[in-house]
Amino acid sequence: MTASRRDVQVLATGALTAALLVWAWFAALNGPYHFDDYVTPLGDPASQSLAAWREHLPVTLRPVAKLSYALEAEAGWSDQPTARRAVSIALLGVTAALFVVLILRLSPGTPRLAAAFLAALWFIHPVHSDSVLMLSGRPAVLSGLFLLAALLALERARPWLAGVLFVLACLSRETALAGLLPLAVLAASRPGASLRSTLRELAPLLVGGVLILAWILTTPRYLHLAEFSFLGRPFWSSLAAQVGAVPIGLGLLFNPAALSIDYGIPLPTRISAPGFLLGAVLYAAAAVGVLVLLRRSRAASVGFAIWLAALLPTQSVVPKLDALTNRPLSLALLGLLLATAPLLALAIRRNRASRSGAAAGDNRNLGIAASSLAAACCGLTLLLLLSAATLARGQLFRSELSLWQDAAEKSRSNARPHLQYAVLLHNAGRYAEARDEMSLARRIDPFSSSAELFSRLYRNDEVVP
Repeated sequence: MTASRRDVQVLATGALTAALLVWAWFAALNGPYHFDDYVTPLGDPASQSLAAWREHLPVTLRPVAKLSYALEAEAGWSDQPTARRAVSIALLGVTAALFVVLILRLSPGTPRLAAAFLAALWFIHPVHSDSVLMLSGRPAVLSGLFLLAALLALERARPWLAGVLFVLACLSRETALAGLLPLAVLAASRPGASLRSTLRELAPLLVGGVLILAWILTTPRYLHLAEFSFLGRPFWSSLAAQVGAVPIGLGLLFNPAALSIDYGIPLPTRISAPGFLLGAVLYAAAAVGVLVLLRRSRAASVGFAIWLAALLPTQSVVPKLDALTNRPLSLALLGLLLATAPLLALAIRRNRASRSGAAAGDNRNLGIAASSLAAACCGLTLLLLLSAATLARGQLFRSELSLWQDAAEKSRSNARPHLQYAVLLHNAGRYAEARDEMSLARRIDPFSSSAELFSRLYRNDEVVP
């Protein structure tokens, strides 16, 4: 086969794969707003217009994300969730393109096709569903995009641009403050970097981080949220559940069929529980990986740092309502894939070396070619499987009833999905099924005030005896 013919086949395969990936997401665009969308952007004052955004800018949370909502409202898209989801998917695609460039910069031996493959795996994974098919997930998409852009700017020795992009990431979602970790690791991993040169390079980022922290500490809504988190929930049980959710979240990346909009998976309640200890070990292993690989593999070291930065803000010491959610897993997956890039590059180099060392027509050469073809087929199969999983998950978002039915079927310890599903069944006139779901919710949480309230409402409608 000539080189030109091979290039044409590669381009054709790449184009078909890209079309498949885009189709898997865009096939799920149609559907109503969901759950938190009614709070943000629909119910948020700053998201209704550019004038409203300017008016509420001093007091609103996540102003960059709110600006994107305000621009959509100005365009007349407030009642067009399909168009707004398309924007989120496009932003996810830009992030995937930046990811390709980051892989090639930090792991120079990685072939472009391999880097594109890793980025495609990340882009098509259904873990992003909550971020792109729910408009309330836009902050996670934007913060990830700006953080990757900041990493690339810093890698290209543009620290002030990196500082601006880092601030934009934090103004999209405050948890991006933890992005200082991979940024610092990237600067420290440069060949010949010293402590002084690293601090000098990080100075604009540190200034930006201090400004963001000062802004958070002087914004009343952030202070109210912090007070609600720390005073409204027991610290140690929250810590146990949130760290214990780390290995479960890692498992969900490998089992996307188990993803849910609202989890009901039993989590640890004590720091002596095996689940918490496993989560702590995973954190420690990632930290060790960052340090050990700092000068040996920049891509792996930065990748583990991204994984830590994605999870630590929400899966550690700050108590939160839901210990396990999907949005932090999106950036965590990117970090893991970046960490695997050097291994993939090494495997490809060894394969090429073996092929060049074997004579034409040699049985060993034929075996190597067959193994290369098998590896390519496995990669394409993996993309197809993830595309199918994303398409299937996306179909759930076309209907509130389907989405909450899926969540209720997967919930063993959380009454809320059953309550939500019961309400939707009741509104659809399916009273017997609503009664069954309400009974199940009350068995899970007999002391739930929400379950009691809904039960009284249904009792008045003669749905629950």
